[in-house]
Amino acid sequence: MNNNQQMLLNEVYMYHESQEFNNILNFINEKTALESCKKYSHHGHTNLYEHSVAVAYLSYKILKRVNDKNLDEVIIGALLHDYFLYDWHIPDDNRKLHGINHPITALENAKKELALSDISQDVIKKHMFPLTLTPPKYFGSWVVSLSDKIIATQEIYDNFSFKIKHYMKERSFI
Repeated sequence: MNNNQQMLLNEVYMYHESQEFNNILNFINEKTALESCKKYSHHGHTNLYEHSVAVAYLSYKILKRVNDKNLDEVIIGALLHDYFLYDWHIPDDNRKLHGINHPITALENAKKELALSDISQDVIKKHMFPLTLTPPKYFGSWVVSLSDKIIATQEIYDNFSFKIKHYMKERSFI
């Protein structure tokens, strides 16, 4: 990863710099229970809320660079892409195949609280492509799907690195 890529990923976790993004985030926080996702672990040391905001902000940065005309709708979908409202690490017979089924649950939960555009719905429903078979319909949906994979990879890598460093330190290798 080059320095520019690392700087962008670092910035993703400090999303407060953009008033436009924060306005959308504040709207979603006021209208939904997204902040309740802070209690759910997602990828290692990241909670579900942090993950959703990071995916939305990376998507926002990309879409701003290309002047996407559907920015708000895409970011709303990105913030709610994992709005399934449960801890997927806890086994539950009613929630088998989480990776495939959680976009539908997230969409159903989001629709209970907001009137969503077709674009926002497409973002939520198709962010797991190609695990879910139907590809995204809109450019912004593709951006969110890819941003989700980038952020998840970074979160998993950071968690793995932390565990390796802890293991090495525990055994006096470092």
